[in-house]
Amino acid sequence: MNLQIIYQSECFEPSTPDFHNGWLNEMDAMRKCGISVSDTPHPEAKQLLYRSYMISEEKDFPTDPRYISQWKDYHATNDMGVYLPLIQDLTIPSFVTYELDRNTVATIKSLGWKRAFVRSSVKSLKYMFPESHTEEDLPVWPDVSIERLAEAYKVERENMKPPYIVRQFMSEQTMFQEDRYWIIKHHAYHRSGIIPEVVAKAVERLKTLNAPYYVIDATPDFVVEVNPGVSSDPYPENIPLFFPRWIKKEFALGTNPSIRAMRQSSGTNLLFGSDCFLAQASTFPQTDEKQLGYPFGS
Repeated sequence: MNLQIIYQSECFEPSTPDFHNGWLNEMDAMRKCGISVSDTPHPEAKQLLYRSYMISEEKDFPTDPRYISQWKDYHATNDMGVYLPLIQDLTIPSFVTYELDRNTVATIKSLGWKRAFVRSSVKSLKYMFPESHTEEDLPVWPDVSIERLAEAYKVERENMKPPYIVRQFMSEQTMFQEDRYWIIKHHAYHRSGIIPEVVAKAVERLKTLNAPYYVIDATPDFVVEVNPGVSSDPYPENIPLFFPRWIKKEFALGTNPSIRAMRQSSGTNLLFGSDCFLAQASTFPQTDEKQLGYPFGS
């Protein structure tokens, strides 16, 4: 067994139906693509790929050396304070601060920003009061005072520790084109096969982190944020047609050129061999390699 995907045990539990169903759909797609799925590593598995909800502390991350992504990789792509300096000019204007106070407000004003989104380096407190889910409760200054934001981040969530990232507020209209791009072994994947230039540049910069897989959320013009592959949702439109075969190509089959040779010599245009239910090119509306999701940078 070359590759096994290990899902956090909570992923199998129906306590949070929306997330639970998403995990189940992903697991089913992986199985149908011939990839072993479990919540316990098999002794014969050579490589393990972990999938879970967000992990806040190193002690909660699995330590088996067979895992493709280790804590250092997770941390580097989860902590904006780590990766932001590498893509500062490719992303939303931002600055880092260890205190949320009047000096923060002064800096915001000096930059000419009318509004600013405030988050911790590892997570944003999307709603001040989750039960209300109104725009007025977003962690945005000056809609919410800097004092109230500071209190919310220090008290309401344990993983909302400094440093904080203060970002120029972007309107919903500006963010409308945001999409998710999977970066697997430094190759960028998207269901359309189209990779914006800003994402390609970010991939090159982020190679220094040496993270085996992660995601870049971006519009065609700028990077919004980076997130670990371990805990990122592949989005429903990527399941089951794309995500399983991206994983299988990079981790289960490798990048051997003979795979493409196999495709070219096969009358059915096999992508990954007969064990994958997605193998037939007829499954897809187009057969052009770019449209079939082949990676940028391969």
